[in-house]
Amino acid sequence: MKKFHEILGEDLLTPDLLKIFRLSANWTKIMGEFIGRNSIPIKLSNNQLIIAVSDNIWMNEFSFMKGEFLQRLHSYGYNFVIDVKFVVKLNRKKENELPHPVEITEKMTQQAKNLSSVIKDQTLRERFEKAFISYLSTLKENSL
Repeated sequence: MKKFHEILGEDLLTPDLLKIFRLSANWTKIMGEFIGRNSIPIKLSNNQLIIAVSDNIWMNEFSFMKGEFLQRLHSYGYNFVIDVKFVVKLNRKKENELPHPVEITEKMTQQAKNLSSVIKDQTLRERFEKAFISYLSTLKENSL
């Protein structure tokens, strides 16, 4: 399998963009699970790394940890980063947040059976029906 830069050609990627791709790929390893789950590098400009976070609370918390961010980056060889800035842009789904499922109705089951009727393989047909019903159950009640 070809790597991303081989498909695009490295000459199409700016040096800063290439650094961001590499940094993003290693973000959780560099920063740890906790920080990696709640932030992501999005831009590098004049050796300042812009890091997206999900809300003002994380932005404030991570601002106090700016020195630790720089230390971890430098320990992994990202010495070109001389400053970090946090911005609220990341929309992460909370781990504990579950969709409010809608009750599965006979109409939903019948719709799944109608759509799957063209699938000849029984196992595949059953899996499709189950997945489709699961999808329908996550929709808001008024959107059905």
